[in-house]
Amino acid sequence: MVGSFNGEPSRWSSMQEAVAAVVEQWSRLDVAVLIQNEPSPTQFLELSEAEFDASVGAPLAGLLNGIRAASQPMRGALSGCIICVFSCDQHRAAAAARLGAAEMLIRATAVELAPFGVRVGGVAAPNIERHHEPIAHAVTFLASADASYVTGTTLICETNGAI
Repeated sequence: MVGSFNGEPSRWSSMQEAVAAVVEQWSRLDVAVLIQNEPSPTQFLELSEAEFDASVGAPLAGLLNGIRAASQPMRGALSGCIICVFSCDQHRAAAAARLGAAEMLIRATAVELAPFGVRVGGVAAPNIERHHEPIAHAVTFLASADASYVTGTTLICETNGAI
């Protein structure tokens, strides 16, 4: 089943409703792919506190809420895979902070969910709108049985030395 969600991921209730709709329709949730595509803000010397909060806080809240919501039916089934896809630009301070925080969130939630048979992984690319093919391959791998031993890891998809 492939579906999309166009709500506000930084709102816990929005993510709960989206997962509940999938489970109601399909009776289960095996793989959840959470996509955060936030543009990289300006250089840090020109970055306001509000811009930093918007660039880092809201996207991370969306990932956290998505992982929490998707993990609920997966924990009950004692299996599942949650994949977080996000943009990264290590040359911008707020984007680099978002990347580091997302990687640690993925690691920490993977440890907490491992006893329930739920894996959490990440895929990061400098521009997720342009790098569809390598991202699709990475997501497919993480969701596959070939990656049944992989959890808490973020795969960085770079093309032409973009990172």
